[in-house]
Amino acid sequence: MAVMEKVTSSYKRTVRPVKNYSTAVNTTFGLSIRQIRDVDEIGQRVIVFTWVRMFWNDDYLQWNPDDYSGTTEIHLSSSEVWHPDIYLLNNGDFESDGRLLETTNIIVQNNGSMKWNFPQNFIFSCKMDMAYFPFDDQICMMEFGSWTYHGLHL
Repeated sequence: MAVMEKVTSSYKRTVRPVKNYSTAVNTTFGLSIRQIRDVDEIGQRVIVFTWVRMFWNDDYLQWNPDDYSGTTEIHLSSSEVWHPDIYLLNNGDFESDGRLLETTNIIVQNNGSMKWNFPQNFIFSCKMDMAYFPFDDQICMMEFGSWTYHGLHL
């Protein structure tokens, strides 16, 4: 597809997608818990199945639809394009580093709008106080953030 070749020919997936380096990549991150798979009181961990959604804009992945038969949207592999390096910071999985999986394509609009939806299991740590079991309440938080970009960049 000609539009894919045009937008990716000189694209660098390791470079933050802004033409002005002092501009932050405004990122929207959303998560919907679809299932609580396990609550491990002894290990102080929770396992959940989620749907993750992220939105941002890429200044380098833009084109005029009139030049490409009216094409306004393409799908690119998440391994081909820059995306926010969001990690589960309170990761409780000893076999994973908490990074998001690159299992689905990213939807790219001609104006540079990027949309990435994917399912993911998360195992996260949660300090639980079982002193009043079975009448206890637990509050568990998932903490997400970037390891490489500070708030002025992402």
